[in-house]
Amino acid sequence: TREVDDAIAVEGDWVHVTIADPTRFTPPESPLDLFARHRGTSIYLPEMSTTMYPDKLAFGLFSLHQGTGEQAGITFSSRI
Repeated sequence: TREVDDAIAVEGDWVHVTIADPTRFTPPESPLDLFARHRGTSIYLPEMSTTMYPDKLAFGLFSLHQGTGEQAGITFSSRI
């Protein structure tokens, strides 16, 4: 994958899983929401890839990659 849309971190006996949350920037029924629904998923093949959102957003605002702007994510943590 080229999209940085999930991450995992371990701190002592804690595990944190973060996933990107593009819905923060995508109102229901908006043109972008309808575009993503139509695509349904990102596709990765040896000869090409197609992201669910336009590349500029998938690799920018909707990414967890540092330095891409105001990232939005949801983190789930568990003590093991």
